[in-house]
Amino acid sequence: KIVKLVKITVYHITMMLRLRSLNWLIKRTAFGCGAEYPRTTDGTFRQKAIRVAILGAESSTGELVAFLLKQNPIVAQIYLHGDITVHGLAADLRHMDTRCEVFAHHGPVGISSTVRCADIVLLIGVDKVPIHATAEERLRSEMDRLVMYAKACTIFAPRSLIGVCVRPISCTFPIVSDIFRGTHWYHPGRIIGCASLMQTRVNAYVGNYYGLDPNSVHVPFVGGPDTDNVVPLFSRARPVQVLRKDGKALNEFLKNWKEAVAEKCKTPIMMVNAISEAYAINRFVTTLSLGLCGDDYAVSTAYIRQNIIKTCRYLVTTVKFGPGGVVHNFGVPVLTKDELKALETTVIKLDEREQMALKVFAMTTKPPEPEIAERMLAKSYMRFN
Repeated sequence: KIVKLVKITVYHITMMLRLRSLNWLIKRTAFGCGAEYPRTTDGTFRQKAIRVAILGAESSTGELVAFLLKQNPIVAQIYLHGDITVHGLAADLRHMDTRCEVFAHHGPVGISSTVRCADIVLLIGVDKVPIHATAEERLRSEMDRLVMYAKACTIFAPRSLIGVCVRPISCTFPIVSDIFRGTHWYHPGRIIGCASLMQTRVNAYVGNYYGLDPNSVHVPFVGGPDTDNVVPLFSRARPVQVLRKDGKALNEFLKNWKEAVAEKCKTPIMMVNAISEAYAINRFVTTLSLGLCGDDYAVSTAYIRQNIIKTCRYLVTTVKFGPGGVVHNFGVPVLTKDELKALETTVIKLDEREQMALKVFAMTTKPPEPEIAERMLAKSYMRFN
């Protein structure tokens, strides 16, 4: 009897060890690298993949952004939304053999399902106005969609990173920030204006001008995120030193690129930079994602709220991203006399753009009824329950 009892005990112990080994193997296969949970040695949580929502996916820029994000290895899920149906785009993207999942929604009802689970929400404009339209005309054409998207984000995605990519960003960004400032979830480090298009454009111009690989060129800039208010810092270009006369020529070419394109096109043209803008937004999302995952080198230029210069509230500077959005602003570096003069003019233009945008926003929108506002604030956020 004693021998039989010992055999039964050994059998049960062996089965328990096998089950524990099988459970460990399953967890290792699921999380990779032999780690049971995505945590570091100090016990802090580190995110491994990012979920991105694209509001405005029916536009040409939105389609290209979705196409590039589907190939981005750090993006796990993409949520598409458009005023018209984008299920065809989602079905087409699902044919690509990458691990990223794609979901599609459309209409005002589908906004909540699109942004509820997203870590990053991209606001992308349709941009149906001509290429030579003024900033106010562009703003008025995007106003209704922008306000609808921003208010939906305050309700269903209050803690997500909001990437404002609707042109002109110097006008649309203050409106989104003002809408969030009226809620209990306002955090200036989570609302970020995309300035990556100007960054890639300046790097490409300098690289092509000197016959270098544009991927190895970096030219920091300050000021605004649009073509007419950017201030490239050619004195800090790397790896080549830009001469003063070359800097003036490059700056003139950068400001007048629309005229150069219009001269070669006989018919009226609308959107001409959808591909480059989509490439820049993809790079912008990659930097934000690295910051959310805890990378120490998630540094980029962005249009954010600042208190460095009192003339304007928002400025393009070099910032560092973290799990909560912007964690450090490197500020404005030492400038040359020409760069300082250009920055002084630019900050005045940015303040005028901000005042104009808020004025148009106040004229085109009505405040919600008190009962509706109370229901919006008292709404249960299922995402955090």
